[in-house]
Amino acid sequence: MKKLFVISVIVLIGTVLFAIGLNWPTTTFAPEENPDYIYNVEETALNIREADTRDATIKIFSPSGGHGSGTLYFHKNKTIILTAGHIVKEDGYYILMDSWGEQKLGVPIYIDPTHDFAVIATTKFMKTKPLKLRLPFYNIRNHIDRHLIFSGYPSNLPLLTVRGTVAGFTEDTLIMHSAAWLGSSGSNVFDNSGNFIGILYGVSMGQFAGIPTLMEDYIWVAPCYVLDWDAINKAIKEKG
Repeated sequence: MKKLFVISVIVLIGTVLFAIGLNWPTTTFAPEENPDYIYNVEETALNIREADTRDATIKIFSPSGGHGSGTLYFHKNKTIILTAGHIVKEDGYYILMDSWGEQKLGVPIYIDPTHDFAVIATTKFMKTKPLKLRLPFYNIRNHIDRHLIFSGYPSNLPLLTVRGTVAGFTEDTLIMHSAAWLGSSGSNVFDNSGNFIGILYGVSMGQFAGIPTLMEDYIWVAPCYVLDWDAINKAIKEKG
């Protein structure tokens, strides 16, 4: 049996869906053309907390034109977005767009020096309600197979909400059994009570017959318990 190795692969900036050897059709949905498809969460199986996390999802455009995902919060009396650190490596302002199409400017105020996590400061949106940041009261490492949920903007698709389960852990990473693609990076992962579990930042790679193989159903998450919340809260208070 071939030796399997796993490396973290950046899932973020890029807007073109592709597959080796296949020409997959893609469709861009304008919000005003497909309002029921994108926004009508009242008719889904999401509970209230899950629907709130979906509604607070923000699409983040980098200065160079790529995009990722994040979630809007009101925390420490500041309006912020939590996302992946590799999304905000470029200098300058970022364009932030909610599911209604409203756009704001944002500026990174904190990038974790060790983990793939960042905070963007912005201003309030007219329709999108920010979340209150809730951390789990339990140790997620003791909850293998716990159901999780996240929302984001993979490729050129509209806002998608995806479920997954806790599959396992490395020293500082939660591995989730789910699905993600370019543009999903920065998606905030929650439990079904709306507790913030972590930030989606990569997928897994294996090797078969010497050929790198994408294992897109094993998703890498920077879990909340590895983050320096004292440093994060300080940056939000001082720079937000």
